[in-house]
Order: sequence, then C-alpha cells, then structure tokens
Amino acid sequence: MSNIHVETDRLYLRDFEKKDAKALFEMDSIPEVHTYLERKPLTQLKQAEEVIEWLRFQYKEYGIGRWACFLKENDAFIGWCGLKIEKEFRLFTYNDLGYRFHPQFWGKGYGYESAFACMNYAFYQLGWKKLNATADVRNIASNKILQKLGFTQTEQFKHREDLCNWYEKTVS
Repeated sequence: MSNIHVETDRLYLRDFEKKDAKALFEMDSIPEVHTYLERKPLTQLKQAEEVIEWLRFQYKEYGIGRWACFLKENDAFIGWCGLKIEKEFRLFTYNDLGYRFHPQFWGKGYGYESAFACMNYAFYQLGWKKLNATADVRNIASNKILQKLGFTQTEQFKHREDLCNWYEKTVS
C-alpha cells in the first residue's frame, strides 16, 4: 500500500485518494457525525470529492494533512486522523491534530490510537515542538481523548455558536 504514513497495531493511515470519496461521503453524510461540527453533513458525493481535492492540495502545500484511516484486518475505511496547518478556525495559524470516525467505530479506541500515532509523527518525524487541538465542550469523547494524550486545556473560546476547549501540547 502506498502513501502509508502511520501504522498502529490495528490501523494504517494513508493519504486520501480519489477512490476514497464514496467512503468519505458515506461517513460525512451522517448527521450524527456532525453533531459538534457546525451541523453540515454532506449531501452530494461531489462534496466529498472536493474535500479530497482540498486535502491533496494540503499534502502538496504543507507536506502533511488529514489521512484516511483503515482497519488492517480488512482494509475497512473507518474515518480520518491527522495533522493540519490550520489557518481558518482561529485568528492565527497553528499546528492542529484532528480526527473524525464513522459512528459504527466509535467507542473502540481508534480515535485515541490514531491520534497518539499522529501526535508522535508530528513530534518525532516532523520535529514539531507544539501541537494544538480543539473540541466542542459537549463532545465528551473527544475531550477525553485529548486529555488522555496529555494535552492541556488552556482556554475556552466561541466558534460561531459553539463553546470549544483549546488544547496544547509541547515536546522538548
């Protein structure tokens, strides 16, 4: 398999490819997936194709981005996890860790497992010294993942109508 960046015992993460559009659409069209994400599920396959084009642009522009996440045991697409140079969410640029999974894979530890691997990639492969993440205050699972990873909540901020926790983690 080409373009694999991170592997864990159960998962591998690779660049998104055009062929992943259907699986991404199936996940991102589920309203429940967007409960804490501005509540805008995808409605057309073309939207997933555009997301993948944008992700592939980030790979070229920054050398990193969100990666498609698959189970090793059967190559099932379960969501995404990865790094991003974030320029739009806050009023400043930062190195962001993020993840999103299909609901059928929630509660199985994949979020923590993939985020841990991506965090280590950022610190030990890319040499980043600081990583940030955000989570809606109501998203208990995401907040727990970030806390378990050792991120420190340093503030709260409003994003549109939603109150979010701001996290940071540094490595020396």
